[in-house]
Amino acid sequence: MKKRDAYLTLPSMVAPDVSEFCRRNTPFSAIQRSIFFVFLVFLSANRLQAQIEIKPSMITEDHTAEGFMVTLPDGSIRHFFRLDPGFAGHHVGQDARIVQRTSYDQGVNWTQPVKIYEDEWDNRNVHGGLTREGRIVLFFRNFRPANKKTIATNFMYSDDYGITWSPVQQLSNELADNPGTHKMIHIPGIGYMQSFYQPFVVQLRFSADGSNWDSTGQVWDYRKDQSKKITEACFAYAGNGRLVGLFRDENRLNFFQVSSGDYGKTWTEPIRTNIGGGKFFTPSPQIFYDDYTNKLVVLTNDRRGLNGDVNTMIDAQFYIYLNDPDSAIGNPMSYQRVYEVERPNRNVHHFYGYPTQTKLSKGRYLVVFTEAYLKENRREQADFYQFFFETKHFLTPTEQLILAKRDRKDTRKAKFRKTFSPRKSQG
Repeated sequence: MKKRDAYLTLPSMVAPDVSEFCRRNTPFSAIQRSIFFVFLVFLSANRLQAQIEIKPSMITEDHTAEGFMVTLPDGSIRHFFRLDPGFAGHHVGQDARIVQRTSYDQGVNWTQPVKIYEDEWDNRNVHGGLTREGRIVLFFRNFRPANKKTIATNFMYSDDYGITWSPVQQLSNELADNPGTHKMIHIPGIGYMQSFYQPFVVQLRFSADGSNWDSTGQVWDYRKDQSKKITEACFAYAGNGRLVGLFRDENRLNFFQVSSGDYGKTWTEPIRTNIGGGKFFTPSPQIFYDDYTNKLVVLTNDRRGLNGDVNTMIDAQFYIYLNDPDSAIGNPMSYQRVYEVERPNRNVHHFYGYPTQTKLSKGRYLVVFTEAYLKENRREQADFYQFFFETKHFLTPTEQLILAKRDRKDTRKAKFRKTFSPRKSQG
């Protein structure tokens, strides 16, 4: 099937941006503005949405998939992922290596990928993150395709933003041998947390600075009764000791959720969510916390048609969900779907997905995800697509109004501090 080489514009009903209206210097009186906002809230049954453009991010002959991104202090972006080269590249294969590419204009353009690690195994399931001190930590596993066995679970780190790397270090993996999806997270007073999994098991590991991951924590283990076939896990820290995690259900259903309200000391058991409409299989979860809007954001896609329904993969969708942290913890069925769109390359092969994101500025993010189809040689082809979005565009009109008022208040405070801050004496 021929791939699309043009970007896909997501259709949406675009309503006025309340925050932009609030920042304008309009001649309207306070009463007129209040009437306008009441009218807008009354009319707007939909959330305020901006147009999103899904564009090709990396289309080559190579199989490129999964991975994670970090935004560096200078604004440049590093994207780390698995690459299996050439027409023979496939979903699994012992030629696969770990590469990185860079964007110096916040994701508009990318450099060619550069190899950072390769050995005799399939180097796959590349995930990790950036510490507050500037250390990039990268997790992966060595996989033997012949017998579908993990050889080793590894990590390495870079203290110069990916120019040089530490030696590869192995982790004990008797309980869970696969790095959890996308980003390691920071928990105040605890350090950094990364998840690992195998079918029926999810385990948490911790590190003070990203250089040692021997400290282990919570384990969800259902190997005995096999009641929950949990696998890929992604977590978010949402402030005030709150953590929320999503688990893939390998029984081809939608996500489970776990949560903690005490910085990860205690956790709930997995509970089913309503993500994916509660009826479609959702693969790798991506959840993160946006402190600008105080929202949990979930990016995912479905693989409909794999759990016995009458749908086909051609109609698979990509989704954005939001939720308040307290609402999510109190009710995992309360996620709000604020956007959905068809996959960019509609075909009968599964919609790969595995979205990863990186923050560009306050409330603004870049998302890269994987699309796939079968080549003439019956091997899987995988390519990257991307889009930008701002979280405020998915808020209700009332929420946008509150956010706009807060922004104006913060702007006034900043101007006041600048005006009345002590100046250094001259000479």
